[in-house]
Amino acid sequence: MNEQEVREYWDSATHVEKLFFVAARGDTASFAYRRLQMHLWAARTQMGRIGVAIADPKLPEPGQGATQQQIRDYVRESERRMQAVFAEVHLYLVSWAGCRNMLELLVGQPEFLEAKKTFDRYRRDFEYYVEGRNSFEHFDDRLPGQAEARRVKEVQPDPGAGPYKVFAGLSGGKYLHSNREWDITPASLGRLERYISETLAVVHAAIDGLYLKKGPKGA
Repeated sequence: MNEQEVREYWDSATHVEKLFFVAARGDTASFAYRRLQMHLWAARTQMGRIGVAIADPKLPEPGQGATQQQIRDYVRESERRMQAVFAEVHLYLVSWAGCRNMLELLVGQPEFLEAKKTFDRYRRDFEYYVEGRNSFEHFDDRLPGQAEARRVKEVQPDPGAGPYKVFAGLSGGKYLHSNREWDITPASLGRLERYISETLAVVHAAIDGLYLKKGPKGA
């Protein structure tokens, strides 16, 4: 390829393709960028799966005169449905954690300090969703009698009822654990997409600036 052909080739390259050549640790940065897209895709997929699991038809609630068998069937079916929902919620929270990890790796590269400032504005929200993930992955430590049982606080939403502990629950589009709650509606996915888009916009600007300044290594 002559110089003009090389220039045309690189002018048509994507940001992630240029990233490998303009960043000092291009292999690390490129991996983080590509893996970030995978975790974002996973979050979108899980949002759809959460909706499907929640919409799964359920048995009608037993009324007066219901038999013990009907009540038992209702309880068992409700538990089955909730297990399916919680499984999808867990993986959705894992996707948030994966996006956090890859963004940290990407903006931790010396060329992207400005992008880090953008990411830092949303770090608290990312950490909150990581804590939601931890409520699944360290659940055994939080059960009564276990080392981290104190992490599960009592709640008393109804003043007329006694306090109790919530190990896993759903209410109004939120996942509940202890005295905390996490939005698992499409609005939360919209926030995740916005955080990533705004951070990557700054990364892309930096890549473009580096490319104009340095050009592809070996071009």
